[in-house]
Amino acid sequence: MNQAQPNILLILTDQQNVNTLGCYGSTALTPNIDHLANQGVTFTQHYVTSPLCVPSRGSLWTSRYPHQTGVMVNDEARPIALPDEAITIGDVLKEAGYRNGYFGKWHLGRDHSPQHGFDEWWAHLRGSYEQDLAETGALYLDPLKDRLAQRQDVPFELAHDTETTNRALAFIEDTRKGSSPFFCVVSMRAPHDPYVGPFDDAYDPAAIPLPSTAWNNLDRKPQTQNRGAPRQWFDQLVGLQRTPDSESRLQQIIARYWGLVRLVDINVGRLLSAIAENDLDDNTIILFLSDHGDMMGAHSLFAKGLFMYEESTRIPWIVRWPGHIPAARRVDALTSMVDVVPTILELVRVGQPTSMVGVSARQLWDYGYNRRTAVFMEVYESYGNWGPVLSIRTERYKYSWYLGDEDELYDLLEDPNETMNLANDRRQRDLIFGLRTQISAWLRESGDPSLSSLLAISRGQVVDGSLDT
Repeated sequence: MNQAQPNILLILTDQQNVNTLGCYGSTALTPNIDHLANQGVTFTQHYVTSPLCVPSRGSLWTSRYPHQTGVMVNDEARPIALPDEAITIGDVLKEAGYRNGYFGKWHLGRDHSPQHGFDEWWAHLRGSYEQDLAETGALYLDPLKDRLAQRQDVPFELAHDTETTNRALAFIEDTRKGSSPFFCVVSMRAPHDPYVGPFDDAYDPAAIPLPSTAWNNLDRKPQTQNRGAPRQWFDQLVGLQRTPDSESRLQQIIARYWGLVRLVDINVGRLLSAIAENDLDDNTIILFLSDHGDMMGAHSLFAKGLFMYEESTRIPWIVRWPGHIPAARRVDALTSMVDVVPTILELVRVGQPTSMVGVSARQLWDYGYNRRTAVFMEVYESYGNWGPVLSIRTERYKYSWYLGDEDELYDLLEDPNETMNLANDRRQRDLIFGLRTQISAWLRESGDPSLSSLLAISRGQVVDGSLDT
């Protein structure tokens, strides 16, 4: 391995709704991310394996589904960690001669310790970054404020994602002087709730468009959506009745969320500038994606939970490598989070371990074939609510099999906003049977434990939930 081998810069955001990016059709201002998309490939139908931080991140790094990694729920009030024996992209690239650096949110256990092939490491769990700022005297933070609310008082220069970027830039500058290629992960915390940050006033709330489904009732929907925390937060912060005041409150929250996206975009610009200034453009693969989405008021829900709506499961994925990947190319084929690492490994010509179940997406932009006919997702428990959901998304339909609640079936061609649940329509019985059969085959082929064991495990892990950060 030598310096001719391409570098890899992977930028990961947290809980980002795909509709916050100009390159995906938003009116939000994201010039740097849009520039990245204009120079590379944008995947328009990219899906998570789970709409929760921890299991999704486990899938990203290992190219395995949550039920395969064993990381199936968020940590909440219990220790959850990616097993030491799990083979990650960090392990594979380390063996191939890369110098690896991880900066920012890890969220897969043992956050303060370098692991899984990374040479340099800087990570904080939850509110510990702000605590460090206060303890070192870098910034005064009102101790009477909730640890989440304190983020509103941290300026851009000291924000978590700015410091994450600073450390990544230093790593890139130091590594480029050597003979080894680098793999650098910049894992940002924005735009995750609590929806406050240094750019809260960047957008006029009155100009913010509202989700078309914001006050749709949840009739004929699973009861977990009505009683879960994401619904309760919407009720508390906005209100379940549509009024001028509730519209204004929702616009204010979305405006602050977009402000967090601006924080991300500015730091992406800093990274792109550094790559260009160091003459690394032609020899650096850059990827941009998120770990999952955020409902951001759609269907009267915030954040994520025991549901599979597009706002929480469809995420951005952009890949750029000038001279090797076509510019301004859009790929509309279905792709999964488990496909990210295999794509990287094919691009750098490093063999994919047999433990990894994803497939490279390179052929999709080169030749337009090797398309997936479906992607699969799973979620088992969220914010203290138990209720496993197994989901399949085909080119036309999305079916979510709730083990203990009403199912969901949407015709995304006729109903892209997922308002009409067809699961109880007798005319759809054959379609549902076929989709359930595909889910069962996916579980069987991926070595899933029996559903009875799975349900017992999930029930035993339920705890009182709280807004996770």
